[in-house]
Amino acid sequence: MWFFRIIHWLAFRARVYLAWSRVYRWLWHRKYRAMVGNLGNYKSPTIDFWQSQMLKLTWTPDTWRALRDACGDPHRFQQFVQWANDTEDPVDHVFWGIRRKQVVDLDCDDFAAYGAKMCHGPGVRTCVLSVAWTSDKQWLPEGHAVALVEEVLDDVKRYHHIGNWGRYGPFDSLDAAVASILQGRDMVGWALFTADLTLIDHGFGAVEPDYEAWDEVRWNE
Repeated sequence: MWFFRIIHWLAFRARVYLAWSRVYRWLWHRKYRAMVGNLGNYKSPTIDFWQSQMLKLTWTPDTWRALRDACGDPHRFQQFVQWANDTEDPVDHVFWGIRRKQVVDLDCDDFAAYGAKMCHGPGVRTCVLSVAWTSDKQWLPEGHAVALVEEVLDDVKRYHHIGNWGRYGPFDSLDAAVASILQGRDMVGWALFTADLTLIDHGFGAVEPDYEAWDEVRWNE
């Protein structure tokens, strides 16, 4: 467990994963920013809508370009969604048609960053929640990332998460949201960060983020 936690600390506290993801986006995804334009034109606080948009694409593992794991640019995901929306049979068209070779490196981090960027509005804010757990099969911990949605209704906070696994929630606490991802497995650590790769907080036990730091983060810009 301690070895896995060192890896997790390096990835998030030392920002190795976040720094690499910035480089990865610049190397491979910067062209999509010009193709898509301002993502603010698409944003909406409707959770089910963004989950339905995600389900038009299919999870694919990161390849050598991501060096096993990196968080892709939401502009790229939006471009694929737009291509999917332009066809009668979007999955077959995107994955087996002329654009097949482009749809790689689309794992849970990419789904999570897209949801965290796009699901935004009054009473709603989102970020990426990454959870890691122990693995007997690999020298690295396993994990999953989702778009964590904090929804405030009548001064009561509720949490949902969306991604390539689907929509889960509402939950009364962050711990309950994390438990729905762990499904009884032993947690290595958790991290919260924005779609633009700004770390909010991370930890190894109960999910008790620094709420002052959380409130100071510039959300969804």
